[in-house]
Amino acid sequence: IYDYTLHDRRTFARNLDIRTGPRLPPEFVGSPAGRFLIVGEQVGNGPHDLAFHSMAGSAGFLNQCLWDAGYAEPELMFTNARAKGSEERNLRWVQHMKPEVRVITLGQVADELCTRQGITHAAAPHPQWIRRFHSKERGKYIDLLSKYHQEGLR
Repeated sequence: IYDYTLHDRRTFARNLDIRTGPRLPPEFVGSPAGRFLIVGEQVGNGPHDLAFHSMAGSAGFLNQCLWDAGYAEPELMFTNARAKGSEERNLRWVQHMKPEVRVITLGQVADELCTRQGITHAAAPHPQWIRRFHSKERGKYIDLLSKYHQEGLR
């Protein structure tokens, strides 16, 4: 069961509504004008193949850390490295269509995918790993995300 908050419904609706202008590919969520692409590992057991679309669990933890690190919702896009069935995503379009986008990978699966596809990226631990094994180091995680944010604004 997923916790679809008002924030989730607005973001989801904005990406599916044709009337809003430029849209992201269907497996992406967030702002089409985003400057940062956050790449998770793979879809969980939710009803949609969308990364971090809930405010519960690891997704909620990541969202809170991103906000604490200075990111704003209009700056962010999200996707997963793998779709349902373990099919890898082709993320090369990002550097061709939006070369100014800063790609941030969360976890080893996402990091390896971007490396194989030749995508310049910054690596961060997956939020689930931080929550489970390093919850007392939340501040360090926010500092790392903040560093990537500042680098992406230059």
